[in-house]
Amino acid sequence: MQPSSFDFQHNGHGKKAALNNKPDMPVSLSPNSLGETTSHSTRLQTTAAKPLVIPQAGERDADSLREFLVDHFKLLDLAQSYRIDTAQLEQQYRALQAQVHPDKSAHLPDAEQRLAMQRATLVNEAYQTLRSPLRRARYLLLLHGVDIQEENNTVMPMEFLSAQMEWREAVSEAQQARDMAALAQLEARLQRETHDLETLLAVKIDAEKDYATAAETVRKLRFMERLAEEIHAAYDAIDS
Repeated sequence: MQPSSFDFQHNGHGKKAALNNKPDMPVSLSPNSLGETTSHSTRLQTTAAKPLVIPQAGERDADSLREFLVDHFKLLDLAQSYRIDTAQLEQQYRALQAQVHPDKSAHLPDAEQRLAMQRATLVNEAYQTLRSPLRRARYLLLLHGVDIQEENNTVMPMEFLSAQMEWREAVSEAQQARDMAALAQLEARLQRETHDLETLLAVKIDAEKDYATAAETVRKLRFMERLAEEIHAAYDAIDS
């Protein structure tokens, strides 16, 4: 079955998930592990070519990397959109990797091998960013000049805060009772609500261009991602 753009990533016993965004009175909430960031390649600035001048080694290196120093969507030949065709993403990634894999340059001089490694790294970075719904949203907002402020903007609606506390209590109780069925129910609910939140992101980013609301939604998704990690840790604790 062809994967959708909202596929979840498996990790241990399940998938990462999130809750719906329901506005209410803002309350400051200090999350755990909000430091994940996504870097992006800067376009290489070109200079006017000088006729009849042989480029130096460094210039040749820059030329060989120029086509890879573009945004992740362009590199993988995808439209700049939150909603993407993941089957096409996989196909483009495999095709590029076949071209730039370092093993293909193992017989070349050291400088060529280093360039091959750089090209492969850029392709892999683009793929890993776009295949993750959360990282893809972050990256798109970055391209549009939006600071998500995951590190210092921890204001959340009261309803969201209350739901977080209830989720964590439920996970803790299931772990203490060694109740795998209860954890599975919590995980399934998280998956459904994550899908809803990612659908909202697609609307806010692609259709409405409402990047401020999208940024708030991304911050909530990161909280929920952390909650999903806690569920996975509870599974592991029961298994051990």
